[in-house]
Order: sequence, then structure tokens, then C-alpha cells
Amino acid sequence: MRRFEYRDDKSAKFWSVAVSGATMTVSYGRIGSDGQTKRKDFDDEAKANAEAEKLIGQKVKKGYVETDGGAAAAAAQTAIETPSKTKTKATPKTKTKTKTKSRLAPLQLTAQVEPRQLHYGLVLGLGVSGKRVAAVGGQGSDLFYLSATGGKYSKKKSPGPGLRSAYLDGDTLWVCGEYGYVAKSPDRGKTWTRIDTGARACLFGIVADDAGHIWTAGDAGFLAVSHDGETFRKVGGVAQYIARISNSPLGILVPTDKPGYLYIVNDKSVERCKGLKAGQDLMYACVTEAGSLVVVGLSGQIYRSTDRGKTFETIKCPVKGHLTGIDILADGRLVAVGDRGAVLVSDDDGASFKKLKHGLTSDMLWCCKAHGDGMVIGGAQGTIFYLAAAEKA
Repeated sequence: MRRFEYRDDKSAKFWSVAVSGATMTVSYGRIGSDGQTKRKDFDDEAKANAEAEKLIGQKVKKGYVETDGGAAAAAAQTAIETPSKTKTKATPKTKTKTKTKSRLAPLQLTAQVEPRQLHYGLVLGLGVSGKRVAAVGGQGSDLFYLSATGGKYSKKKSPGPGLRSAYLDGDTLWVCGEYGYVAKSPDRGKTWTRIDTGARACLFGIVADDAGHIWTAGDAGFLAVSHDGETFRKVGGVAQYIARISNSPLGILVPTDKPGYLYIVNDKSVERCKGLKAGQDLMYACVTEAGSLVVVGLSGQIYRSTDRGKTFETIKCPVKGHLTGIDILADGRLVAVGDRGAVLVSDDDGASFKKLKHGLTSDMLWCCKAHGDGMVIGGAQGTIFYLAAAEKA
């Protein structure tokens, strides 16, 4: 088993992975707790090892550090690093539950930026890197906030018109918005360089893939990638208007407007998940720690796939309003946000959702992004909320 830990002022969490035969076991949670354990079977041991290495790379990129115990275990267990040429007897399989629930603390929503405290517009996009947060939006006027800790926010001068999304990586901040606007700042918004994308329509999403390439997407099926951070190459294959894109272990997830398709994209391919045609706009997608693909959209739509997007099941939603975003807390719970202040929580890998009662707002919540042990949520009237365990909120 290899164990990794992440610590900052707001969180202390662990993540570990082990491979036995064709089965990969992942455990994660707050340090000091039992956490949660999930197991996934693959076709063979090589595929299980490859997936484990991929997940390790993602965790290291996010700032997780391997503990001495994990390193020692890795040296003893070469299955993840170098497949052994010596045949060993397969470990007898025993029936185990795919998920072990620990006592998860109840969640609490608190307001960090009150209505019209800094701005009256919509918070439409969030970028998170470590403790830092960038929030963008507007519609009618431009909104741009920065926070060094995810607690106190300050209003900054927006670099461009009608910003829709942000991606933050250390000091480097990317934003996109109306009229094909994309800009890059090497110093968290002090100076900006606008980059021509060749688009004139509104761009709704900007993210980086695992290789560090920057992707942006928006209206009229516009999808483009930059390998050098200076020029964008248009990527074909999507005809529909594109909502908010996100990175995942499967690739860049690209949900679209009606008829409601989901594409999985990388440098080599653009593939549509043929098992999903929602009939209405899809807004956002994510992949859970266990590998489930979960998508949300208008009219309370939630779809889940456990086979990498080949087939989908419709998940019962406790609200009828639009869902605009979804992300994953450090403890593995999924959180979706949307119309009339809806905050939905799943503690079973997206198989079901419950509505969180909070009473703070009945306005639309437009976006959410995991931050430490909690989650930053952007809303109307310039509001920002924080979701975390009750004792930490």
C-alpha cells in the first residue's frame, strides 16, 4: 500500500492505494479517521497497476506527499511500480463491500461574501489552487474576487468582459468569457495578456488537463486547446453549444446543451458517450474517487455511469430546479448546486442525493469547487458560500 497525505491550515487528509491481483483498493478521508474504502476490479493486474499510477500522479499534482510508511510499502510491493516476472499464487477473493462508510460529520453552509457586499452580479466561475481562490462572473458588469485563504475576499478590477470561468494554478490565473475572450495572468491578476482564440462567441469553461494543456469551450460547439500557453488550436467533433468543461481521469468532460450529450475529449480523440441523450441542457460532470461518472443539468437531471460512460442510469433528484455544478469533497461526498439555493449531497458515490437544509439563500447557486476539506460555492448578488463539516464551517 502507498499512502499520501495533504495538510494545510484548513485540512489534514490522507489517500492510499493498493493493488492485489486485478483489484485496486483506495482509502481516503481526514487524518485520524477511518475514512472510506472503495475497491474496483479490472480486467487484469496490469490495468489495475496503470490506474493506480495514474491516480497517484493526480494526487501528487494536487500537493499530496507520500509518507515514509507508504514509500516503504511501495518498495516491498512492486506491483504498482514494476510488474514482477515471478508468478505468484493469486490471493483468494473474498466477498467484501465496495464501500465502507465512516461516521461522516454533518455539513453546514456559511456565507463568506454577503449579497451585494462586494458586487451585485453573478459568481459564475471559480478557480482553486491550494488555499487560494479566484471568483469571476458578472452579467451586466464584471466581477473578479481573489482570496489568499478561501476565507476573506477582496474585489479586483476585472480583466475582461462578462467572465464565465477561471482556472488557477499557483500564481498563474486563466479566465474566459464573452466574445471569445481568454486571458492569462502570471501574478494572480496583477498583469494580464489576452490570447486570441479565434472565437467570437461566449466561452463558458477553461481548465487544464493532466499534461498541463489548457482547454476552453463555449457556444456554437467551440472547443480549443493550447499546448504552449500562447496559441490555441481548435478541436472539432462537437456540434452543440458547450456548457462548463472539467478535467477528470477519463479526460476533459464536455457536456452540451440540448439534446444533452456528454463528450470525453483528449489530444487524440473526441468521443461522445452514446449511452446518454438527456433531452435538455447538461451543465457539469465529474468523476468520483471510485470511477463513477456523474452528470447534472437542467430540470433536476442527474445521470451516473459506472462503466466509463458506456451506459447511464437516471438518479432520482430531490429538487426539480436546474443543477449548475457538481464536485467532490475530500471525504468523498458529492455536492451538486443549483436553483433556489439547492445544495444536494451524496454519500454513496452518486447513487442517491439528499437536499441540505440551510436557509441562507433562495437564489441560484451557479458553481462549486472543492477547497481543502470543504467547498466554495458561488451564487447570485455577488455571494460566496462555504460548505464544510459543521465543526469547521
